[in-house]
Amino acid sequence: MYYPGGMFNMTGVYLNNQHELMVNRYHEVRNPDSDVPRTDSKDDIPNDRFVYDASFLRLKAASIGYTFDLAKITASKLKSLALSVNGNNLMLLKNYIGYDPEVNTSGTSSTLRRVDNGSFPQTGQSLLLLN
Repeated sequence: MYYPGGMFNMTGVYLNNQHELMVNRYHEVRNPDSDVPRTDSKDDIPNDRFVYDASFLRLKAASIGYTFDLAKITASKLKSLALSVNGNNLMLLKNYIGYDPEVNTSGTSSTLRRVDNGSFPQTGQSLLLLN
């Protein structure tokens, strides 16, 4: 997936907040072997450095329920009690740098289908997020 947000938060442009990867940016003394460009490198043009593997594993929905038979206990005044718990987006395992690898910022446009323009994550954000 192409992540154009990287042109702003992973190039050392001084007017934007920076991604945590910029901690390991190139510096001639402290980190001369880094593959992350130096601060204010002017590397803020579209390029393949901002293409990431968007593979993921998501527990999208889960539901569990149980019905208690109360007819004997309440002399048939209350026959049963049903309890259930539902969850959406309970877990997301990803290496993708953006919020959600399942974004769709452009609807059905074939030219921008795998571009993450900073879209919000899906409703019911994951409770467990592992990077």
